[in-house]
Amino acid sequence: MPLEKTQTKGIYKSPGKKGKVAYVVMYYVQAPDPLCEKGWKWKPRGKRFSKYQDALTFKVNTQSEVKSGNHVEPSRLTVKEIAEEWLESGKPDWKPQTIQGHQTQVAKYIIPSLGHLKAGRLSAGNIRAAAAEWLKGLSPKTVNKLHATLNRICEFAISEHDVKLNPMDKVKRLKHRSAPEDMEALALGEIADHGEDAPEEKPGTLRAIRPDEVYSALELKKIIDASTPGLERAFLMTAIFTGLRHGELCGLRWSVVDLKKGSSLFVNRSLTALKSGPILERPKTKNAYRRLDLAQELRRELTAWKIACPPNPNDLVFVNAMGKPASRKTNNDMLKSVCERAGVRALSMNNLRHSFASQHLIAGTPPLQVSHMMGHSDPGVTLKVYSRWTDKEESRAEAALAGRIFGAEEAEERGARDVEGQKN
Repeated sequence: MPLEKTQTKGIYKSPGKKGKVAYVVMYYVQAPDPLCEKGWKWKPRGKRFSKYQDALTFKVNTQSEVKSGNHVEPSRLTVKEIAEEWLESGKPDWKPQTIQGHQTQVAKYIIPSLGHLKAGRLSAGNIRAAAAEWLKGLSPKTVNKLHATLNRICEFAISEHDVKLNPMDKVKRLKHRSAPEDMEALALGEIADHGEDAPEEKPGTLRAIRPDEVYSALELKKIIDASTPGLERAFLMTAIFTGLRHGELCGLRWSVVDLKKGSSLFVNRSLTALKSGPILERPKTKNAYRRLDLAQELRRELTAWKIACPPNPNDLVFVNAMGKPASRKTNNDMLKSVCERAGVRALSMNNLRHSFASQHLIAGTPPLQVSHMMGHSDPGVTLKVYSRWTDKEESRAEAALAGRIFGAEEAEERGARDVEGQKN
């Protein structure tokens, strides 16, 4: 049906079925046009509203934006197109694992649920509806990760395609569902205990390592003694005496290991396991590039292993009989087996790295030096993660104060006896 004029110029009435009426705002915007002398030309646009007042508000705001040159047209690109462009833009800076994770999120969840929508029209309601579907098969924690990725895509759309608003600003992150224990407590009339004996750390944030997460010096010696000479012992001793990350251990090459008089190794690669196969890549940060001195015991073990090490294309230090690096699971299983033979508790390869740091701090190595050896991006990371051991000097000071106070009475009595003895 034809549009009918209203009392306001630029707003038209659009009669519909069953007497329903909609209001259409017609306005002009500057659109790029390389064929025009000015490089742009006026183009008509229209937007429909169910209420006259909404149409009037939009017209007034749009007119003001157009006159001031601040009006931005909603992007005509879809969420799918924006998301794919965002993925391509990040590839030069992201690690392969990060790329693979984002590609899975976009292809498996974001595009199927939201990809068909125009990026400029994406609303918080659309996202909540998609999240409700995702929750049928995913945990709230995983859905929050999808929200985080979608937020980055929306921010990219704002910066690169002049999308005005980020709908994720109106979407609340999900809370964890009630545990079965909470439901049972409620049924019994009890109070569900949501407290923590220790402060709960937010996912992805640094936390202090606990004493039960590291090995003592005696336990580390038992692990070394129980290990089989060759690959097993060389691998575990390198982890214990250098504190390398698992990827750095597996990516270590003979070309950067100096076994001569000034024995050392240089960390400049990390092996990352992908579905398509392992790859060698740069370390996590600039500080992760580091040279570490080798203990004489480790130098001797590596010298013996170098003779027996199977040849492999990348000249990797730690490979199996087939010349292939082992997976994290295989190495953790190997450590577990050695721990059982040694009669010590089984932890993971990552706990050997924590043990390296804690043993150095116990031995009095300055935290700044430990931070360098660990390849931390900031010494503050070392101070927070290993705070129990960096604070040991303060703990001794407190013990000394306590000893002074509780031993004061005994000292005074001895002093009194000495004075009495002098008098006699």
